[in-house]
Amino acid sequence: MKHRLKSNSHCLLIIIGIVLLTWLIFLAGWEEVKEVLARSHPLTLWFLFLLQLITLYLTGYMWYLLVKKFSHEPGLGTVMQVHLAGKFVESVTPAVKVGGEAAKVFWMRQTSSLTYQQLTATTIVSKYFSLMPFLLISLGVIIYTLAAWSFPGIMYLAFGGILVILALFLLFFKLEGITSRLNFKPVADEAGSPSFSSGSLKMGMKKQMGKILNFLKEASRLSNSLIQPAERWKLLGIGFMVWLLYPVKVFLVAEMLGYTPPFSMVVVATFIAFIASMFPLLPGGLGSFEGSMALIFTYVDLTLAEGLSIALVTRFITFWAPLLWCAVAAILVVYRNERKQKGRRSSSPGKYTDTATREGTNLSFSGVLVPGSQVPGEPGKENSQEVK
Repeated sequence: MKHRLKSNSHCLLIIIGIVLLTWLIFLAGWEEVKEVLARSHPLTLWFLFLLQLITLYLTGYMWYLLVKKFSHEPGLGTVMQVHLAGKFVESVTPAVKVGGEAAKVFWMRQTSSLTYQQLTATTIVSKYFSLMPFLLISLGVIIYTLAAWSFPGIMYLAFGGILVILALFLLFFKLEGITSRLNFKPVADEAGSPSFSSGSLKMGMKKQMGKILNFLKEASRLSNSLIQPAERWKLLGIGFMVWLLYPVKVFLVAEMLGYTPPFSMVVVATFIAFIASMFPLLPGGLGSFEGSMALIFTYVDLTLAEGLSIALVTRFITFWAPLLWCAVAAILVVYRNERKQKGRRSSSPGKYTDTATREGTNLSFSGVLVPGSQVPGEPGKENSQEVK
């Protein structure tokens, strides 16, 4: 019932986003927008879609480079498929570019022998090196435009949210050292479960907090051991390449439709639109992305309809068309994992219930990954999630 309500709420948010987008089109002038969109050329659209596939490949390849540090078992094709499936979850949920990460960890755990700590480490490091270039470019864009224009406060709030996420990343990487200095040392209680050695929390809360802290500390340790300094520059280079391809695509869309705005303004329009779309209101930033980009283009003497047309084609290339591709990947991943689970249950009846329970982990796409539950059928035995 709860899952159904959550799915219905996601569908409702997508419908609201589409309604908002439709309202923007009629506000700008449907006939004018239709006239501009008619200038689209199929070959150019295919080329732009190819550029977007390259972008998706680069982000997936970044994750693959980190995953193979622990195991060569999941090949590039498997990692890429799970990555695209995670992108689908990210696209249909309101989130600041982090909505699909828990889904990726969950599905990859079902697909490979990697532990949750290892997968959490690779996912967080990958997301960090993906968001850092965006943050640096966006900061430059905001400083560049502050003197000339003023934007709605929601854009600065969204940028502030990205800064908070970056701060949480940095806190995560330093977690092991921080907990050691503060003397947060989980100990085993009489039942054998970890809990804090001091504090006034109830025993049940202590045990859960101890499990969460142990999990995060191990994931933090693995994250710090993943890459060498030279490899950091490689990952940063891939991240910058991914984000700099977006204004290139927007510029090519504008040229295809018959406009040649200054490339500096294209960069501003692209990243202001992304900042606005990252405020977690509607899935994929529907409406906020298009409206923000159209508004910026009016500063270079384009009409609202012309700017909105550029935004609509850009979104078709970078969001709607890849969304179908990612949806197929998500269906394949879920189908493959369901078949694998059925095979395990039939070969060992009564031993497995579901993957999350079997692995001793309570998983939620919007919550915390918590290790340490008992393994079904083996009373008193815990899954310690040790790194092999």
